Amino acid sequence: MKGNFNHKGFFDKEAQILRERILNTPNTEELYEIKGTKYYMSNSGCDCNDGLTPETAIKTFERLEDVDFKAGDAVLFKRGDTFRLTRQFNTESDMIFGSYGEGEKPKIYGSARNYATSIWKKTKNTENVWEANCYDIKIGGVIINDGEYIGVMKLKLDALTENDHFYHNTYYRKVYLYCDRGNPAEVYNEIEIISDTQGLTMNVGICNNTYDNICFKYSWFPTYAYGKNDGIHFTNCEACWIGGCGSPHPKVDILRLGNGFGSWNGGADTVVDNCWIHQVFDSGVSWQGHYKDDYGAEYEYKDIYYTNNLFEYNNCDMEFFDRAGSSLINFHMENNIMRFTSLGWGTTSVEGKIRGIEGCIRAHTDGMDKIEDVYFTNNIMDCPARQTINWTVDPWQLKDIHASGTKLYIKNSYRTLETYLQGLTTDESQPGSRRFAKTYEELVEGFKIFEEGADIYVED
Repeated sequence: MKGNFNHKGFFDKEAQILRERILNTPNTEELYEIKGTKYYMSNSGCDCNDGLTPETAIKTFERLEDVDFKAGDAVLFKRGDTFRLTRQFNTESDMIFGSYGEGEKPKIYGSARNYATSIWKKTKNTENVWEANCYDIKIGGVIINDGEYIGVMKLKLDALTENDHFYHNTYYRKVYLYCDRGNPAEVYNEIEIISDTQGLTMNVGICNNTYDNICFKYSWFPTYAYGKNDGIHFTNCEACWIGGCGSPHPKVDILRLGNGFGSWNGGADTVVDNCWIHQVFDSGVSWQGHYKDDYGAEYEYKDIYYTNNLFEYNNCDMEFFDRAGSSLINFHMENNIMRFTSLGWGTTSVEGKIRGIEGCIRAHTDGMDKIEDVYFTNNIMDCPARQTINWTVDPWQLKDIHASGTKLYIKNSYRTLETYLQGLTTDESQPGSRRFAKTYEELVEGFKIFEEGADIYVED
């Protein structure tokens, strides 16, 4: 499928300024004090090294797993280099992961290799289908030439009928790609396969980790926090081509997931600031939970800041939810630009299986026992294609949700959903507990439930 991600919005200039600011931030040591040992990683390093200087950098995550980290330690990746992480790397508490050197932000890819350099061979008894070895348990997508073409997932081999259709056979550990232009390795410069890796993983109780100046690509989740993870900060990072893998739960395998920066089951002091998050199959940022822990405790989400970020072409930009017993205290969504939501690869109608949720905001706080000081301030929603805000609340929660300064600008020519789905929902009799607006007048009037005086414009 030809990638078509060159839309024009109403806030192109503002987005470009923010994008340039994010991409050109200084190195981590200029922004954070590193109190412990610094370990350097470089493509030109060697796993025989100690990693304690740029000249003695180590090369792979396999070597990094042997390091006995202490509180305050840091791992610094060399700018301009690409590191491939195809399995879960468990972090320790009180660590910094960042950049050093010159050039573009260091890249961490979940894709095992550039498959344009792999050996592809013609699949027997098929026309224009090529196969290559692929050892991932699940794959979420095939991204060709950094989005020039997007692989379209199919569920069986004989469903491959057009260019860029792909099928993953987990038994034979092969990926099949339809290409009538010849051998994919000769046709394309880059073929990256999104793996089911969860990348840099914070297990339950891991706290005080900072991720700065890193570009994450081609993984199910580039990082993930598994519960009660306080002090997790993402600053000056990029996340792109994320998600698309099926759920690990056998009963919901048809649901394809994958978030940019996410956390599960509680946490305090969570920050995502000055990041560029784009082309995420499911949600750009998310906190979520559903369960009590083994001791029956409920979860608290406190001091959460999603600020100064650029979201583009995500299926959903911000998603959050939990249920009865949980609490939300001091949550700030401020100064973000959300563009072309639900116009990216996660929202295509031709993809196999069910895609993720959609909307600039998709949330359920109804049922949560406590909500205090929730702010949605000075955010821009530029040309959403489907839902705008779909947030289900209990009526008593409205007094603690404070929205101001919103700019919502819509181009009807980009819309793929007839109705505007927006606002805070308080009436369970409404269809699917959602609020619909079919006209500009209804949109303006209904948006008052969420915010009085929002700047709303619709171009026919």
